[in-house]
Amino acid sequence: MAERFECEGAAVLRRNRRQLLVSAVPSGLGLWMVALAFVFGASELAIPALPLFIMSFLGGVLTYRANDDPIRVPRRIAGDREGLHIDGRLAVRRSRITSAFVQRGSPPVVRIERGLLPELSIEVRDTSQGRELLSALGFDASREVLRLRAASGMLDVRTGELLLKHVLPLVASIVVITLSASAKQPLGVALGAVMAALAGGWVLRRALERTRVEIAAEGVRLSWAGRVRLLRYDDITGVRVLPRVSGGQDIFGVEIALRAGERVYVPCGTEQRLHLDPAALVAQLQEARSTYADRPAAGAVPALERRGRSHRAWITELRRIGAGASVDHRTAALDPDALVRVLEDPDADPAARAAAAIAAAPADPEIKQRIRIAASTTASPKLRVALEHAANDEEDDAALEEALAALEREVH
Repeated sequence: MAERFECEGAAVLRRNRRQLLVSAVPSGLGLWMVALAFVFGASELAIPALPLFIMSFLGGVLTYRANDDPIRVPRRIAGDREGLHIDGRLAVRRSRITSAFVQRGSPPVVRIERGLLPELSIEVRDTSQGRELLSALGFDASREVLRLRAASGMLDVRTGELLLKHVLPLVASIVVITLSASAKQPLGVALGAVMAALAGGWVLRRALERTRVEIAAEGVRLSWAGRVRLLRYDDITGVRVLPRVSGGQDIFGVEIALRAGERVYVPCGTEQRLHLDPAALVAQLQEARSTYADRPAAGAVPALERRGRSHRAWITELRRIGAGASVDHRTAALDPDALVRVLEDPDADPAARAAAAIAAAPADPEIKQRIRIAASTTASPKLRVALEHAANDEEDDAALEEALAALEREVH
């Protein structure tokens, strides 16, 4: 690992708080309606303020998180074992950084994740400079999960679905409010306002929430508005940039072709607002597929299978094997390197990878670190949890049993 690396020509991408002014417009309208209700003594005028306040709050949160129009601030950036330094000051300690990766683009951006704290974005001169910075911080750029944000999945929603799921609920709530107000039914007006708040919040969330693209060791994980899908590299036959026309506007995105003939579309934005460079996304997907294809195959290890045992008995046996005991009177003890090969093989059965981690964990502190790295590079949340429990210094067999059971349910 490099002792220290200083980036030349780097810049911090700060959040543009001016974007929050746009999301504050609905709140302004809501306050205006409350004022009118107070002046004219007509409380029903204040009812529509509720959905406006909710929409304003959701819009502000999603807009701030998306950081679509950041402000570029040139800074002296350096990285070492201690952490990330900005203008000679330690800005983020290495222990606080949970993940880091280089996002391709023009120019590339180093994304530094800090747990629950907002992500830190560093614009660098080129990809190699970003990777050197990660190396100085102690990260292997080739093994990190890339967590990217494309455009909202609404850009890929069909017109019929758009009308049925988004326009119709809003129209229905407005009709309820109008009819109830004309009939002087306060309860109906309140019900319509609640419907409008829910429908408006639903539409706003789906419109502003961007598609998450996680490029991991074994595949690509796509998630948007509660929809989650894992596309394994074995099932992907091709990736290409594919522009589309929808609703009279040009949409740019990436098409992922699957072996079964299905084609999955990842919208990256429009000509006016491109959230993610589709060409850069294709390059990163192709690089990940190439790395996956060149991986050394570990092969199956029957000794790691559960074979009908309880999860508690299975864990006990795995730890016995990892401690150097023979598998049985005919099979010699497993070599720690063989266990690590299974652990780090993205094509291996997830349950076998978790079992290998449990067996290998007591062998060496360095192996525990490799287990944690394997956990951070998988796209499967259930496998990630199982590996994290396996690498935990404080053994919690109950939590480990639960994680293994959940992993098996996901696989089968």
